[in-house]
This record gives sequence, structure tokens and C-alpha cells, in this order.
Amino acid sequence: MNTIKIKNMGNVCISKYYSKDNNICFDDIDTISINELKNIINNFDYLSSFLKFENEMNIYSVKAIKLLSPVNYDIFIKYLYFKNIDNDYIKKMYLKHIKIFNNYKEPDGSKKNKTDFLNSTKKLVLDFENGFDSSKSIVPISNQNIIIDGSHRIALSIIKNQNVSCIKFDTEDLLFDFRFFKKRGFSQEYLDLVGFAIIELVDNISCLVFEYNNNSIIDMMYANFDVYYYKKVSNKIIFLFSNTSMEFYPNKKIIIGTENVYNEYINFIKKKIILRYNNLN
Repeated sequence: MNTIKIKNMGNVCISKYYSKDNNICFDDIDTISINELKNIINNFDYLSSFLKFENEMNIYSVKAIKLLSPVNYDIFIKYLYFKNIDNDYIKKMYLKHIKIFNNYKEPDGSKKNKTDFLNSTKKLVLDFENGFDSSKSIVPISNQNIIIDGSHRIALSIIKNQNVSCIKFDTEDLLFDFRFFKKRGFSQEYLDLVGFAIIELVDNISCLVFEYNNNSIIDMMYANFDVYYYKKVSNKIIFLFSNTSMEFYPNKKIIIGTENVYNEYINFIKKKIILRYNNLN
């Protein structure tokens, strides 16, 4: 897989990510000129350094929750943060994921430390009191329906159960998935907690438990499904993934029923973090 080096982020995997479970219906609501976009998109100059803006572009409307994908894993973290913005434990988790992303320095120079990020989120919450306003905000996404910029706004719009306005670009996707955060040191406890948000938010979420022999099972799952999470527990490995058909099984004998697996997964996680999780709103 190809990688690209991004300022303050280091090397990030890049590819056109085609979901195995992506049935998003957009409403084509309007068109907008490039001059109008310059007034709406705060970091237009930065985005235009790697995205091709047309003189006139279509605006699409879609439920924010429909834009969730495995390669925008950070949205689940931001969702938990905004739902529990005064919880110190969740705030630490949020800041850790920002540190993993860019060491508290946005590539466009708009934020340069922890305080900038925390102040920005508080301001955004105030701006969103009346919800997503398409006259003030538009979210750029790829033709593969992967978010390019605006994950904080998406997270807040999910909480408010709202539509967002988007413009599309023919570009590759930066793969900020579960593996990205796991590899960069996001703790297992945090990864487990985010699993609750994944189960809550993702349509058609399923759970499988396999006997774990080697990493080939991980490669197989990523090749065939939209994988959001996995965890090795003793000689087994648990996957959370999205799938509508469930037609593909590598070996039916090693699958545990979904309902039982949910219970097994949640009970296991609760033993680790139930005290902290019960303090959340």
C-alpha cells in the first residue's frame, strides 16, 4: 500500500477506499461557485493545495451518520468526546488521539497546541447550538464518500441526528483506520471504549470470533469486510465489522452467533473499563 508524508503527521497510508458495505444515498441540493466556497471554507487555501476545486461544484446533502467508515475511525473518538466533553478521562482520550494524528499541530497551521484544540472544540459546540449550517460550513469528501476534512463537524452532526452538506473530489483517501491508531500507541483501553461507539453507531455491525493462529485471519477480514476493530484475547480474535449480506464465511465452524458474541465482547470490555464508562453521560 502506498504512503504519503504529511506535515506534522508523518507517513500515512493512502488509497482509494471502496467500502464493501457502502449504500449511501445523497440528495443533490444545489451548486456553489469557487468564490462562494472561499468564503465558507476556512482552510480553503490549504485544501486547494491538494484538492482540485472546480469553478462550480455540486452540493450534496446526506445524514452525517451515513458517512461513517473504518478509515475515519477518529470520528468515533470525537463522538465520545463531544457527548462527554466535561469528562476528564474522555478528554485525555481525545487529546491522545490528536497527539497521534499531528502532535497538536494542524498541517494548515490553524492549531499549534493542546489548548488550541480544546478551545476550538468548545467554540464549535457553541456554533452548533442550532445544528449544521450549510451557509457557513461544507464538508469535503472523496468520490468514495470518505471524509477529507471536517470530522469534528461530522461527529457533532451525528449527535444531533442531522444532515450535512458535502462537495466531492476525485482523490485518494488517507486511511485513518483502527490500525493507524493502534500502531501509533492508542491504548487498548481506549480502543475498547471506542468499540462501544462503533456498536452504537454503525449500521449492520457484526461481530465474529475466530481461533487465532496467525495474522492471515486479519488480512482475510480486511480483504472482505469493512473492519472497525479487532482484539486478540487468549487464543481467539474478536472482530467488529460491517456487512449487509453475510454471504461470505471462510469457515462456518469457527463463527460464534452474533448475539452471544456481543454479550461476550461487552462483558469482557466492561471488566476492564466499567467504572470509568459508568461515569460517562
